[in-house]
Amino acid sequence: MPLSFDSKGRYILPVTMSTSGPLIKENCGAKLSNGSFWAYPNQTVVVVNQQSSNPLLSNGISGIFGLGTNRVSNGSDSNSAITFADSIFGQWLSRNPGHDNFTFGMALQPAGLNPLDGSEAGTLHWLKPDPSYYKPDQVSWVTVSNNAAATSSTSGNGTSSTSGQDWMVELDGWTATVGDTHLSNTASVLADVDPMYPNIYLPADQAKLIHDAIPGSAQASASLASLGSASQAFTVPCDAQYTFGLVVGSQTFVLNPDSLIIPQSDGPCLSGIEGWTDTSQTEYLIGSRFISTVYLIFNVPRNGSPSMGLSPRIVPINKSTNIGAIVGGTVGGVALVVIIGLIVFYFLHRKANRLRGPFEIEDADKSVGHQAEIEPYTLGSPTPAQPSPRSPTTSTQLSAQSPPNSPHPLQPLLSEEEHHSALPPPSYEEASSSSGASAIASRPPRDSKGRPSRVSGLSESTTSTLQ
Repeated sequence: MPLSFDSKGRYILPVTMSTSGPLIKENCGAKLSNGSFWAYPNQTVVVVNQQSSNPLLSNGISGIFGLGTNRVSNGSDSNSAITFADSIFGQWLSRNPGHDNFTFGMALQPAGLNPLDGSEAGTLHWLKPDPSYYKPDQVSWVTVSNNAAATSSTSGNGTSSTSGQDWMVELDGWTATVGDTHLSNTASVLADVDPMYPNIYLPADQAKLIHDAIPGSAQASASLASLGSASQAFTVPCDAQYTFGLVVGSQTFVLNPDSLIIPQSDGPCLSGIEGWTDTSQTEYLIGSRFISTVYLIFNVPRNGSPSMGLSPRIVPINKSTNIGAIVGGTVGGVALVVIIGLIVFYFLHRKANRLRGPFEIEDADKSVGHQAEIEPYTLGSPTPAQPSPRSPTTSTQLSAQSPPNSPHPLQPLLSEEEHHSALPPPSYEEASSSSGASAIASRPPRDSKGRPSRVSGLSESTTSTLQ
């Protein structure tokens, strides 16, 4: 189920907002990402005919899709008679008796500086959280608190800030880091998690403690506060380095400066952390600035208290990724490696040819018109080559079944010592004739005068040292 920003790039309106109107029953439908509609018949609807300043239904918004359970009421609401059965969750569970829970996931996008009207603001994974957006093995669960009285507080303008909220949970404190300064609150705190509000709102003294540690931070004018007179905003240098994290069980979900610093068109930046102007406020309000950095799972049971899961966010791979581009890039990369390999081989081969040149010229001069006589042999089992006295531990076995291995490009075929020392004639395997004659002994090649002819080049040695 897709979400959208309004024309001002906000999900929300101030906490002082209130509406009223008669209740009706209506068959409704919510448009899904695939273009179809998810129907929820017999839904209780508030027909708004009165609203205070900063109207809720404005800027192109024609209705509100509420995610409350109606299980918590502050008792003063004119619509306090609404129950869980009137909520979207209660209606669905009544139509689906085989299910005990209504569960959905929320993946919000950060609002950014200037989001376009109607641009994508996130997704609700209705009835089934999407595991490609979060880490299932790292979900921290908290149970919703039903103690409305514990959260009841009146702000300075005479309106209740967060009393009677449906998604009030107990967190395990917070941590903040400003340079080398580490701040924390290890006491349990009650927090209302609500994507309708943009920032993170703390008790006045705690918000001041954090911003006092940030060099160059100062209290901002009331006109810059996201909740008007109900909250106190702070300015910070646009290059400030500080983090803020909420502790939930064994995990701490940390926001970095990119998520906490709000650029302005002129002047210093604003902090994403604000404080209550009412010093008696003790609860926290966790808005979309934090929610957009995690994946939230809401679980609403048929009976009992709802629960909320928080997990590190995963950015899913776009399913429409061009596979051809991926294959083309892979093939291109392989081709580049092959070309580089061929170039390296070419230069090494040229260098090896230059090193072999003098020996090949000498061999050619000695063999012109006087080819060495080659004794015949029969194909038999290969005979291990004797290791060279200079390198007794590494040798390469040669036989009639395989050509000699190429030496290292930088290693001469013959050392100076080997080139001038007398070499024994090459040995050959005995050849047996069909008549049973004795084996023919191998003999070295001779020149035209019958003298033994010296052989140089590749035939001087049957071992090559491995480099």
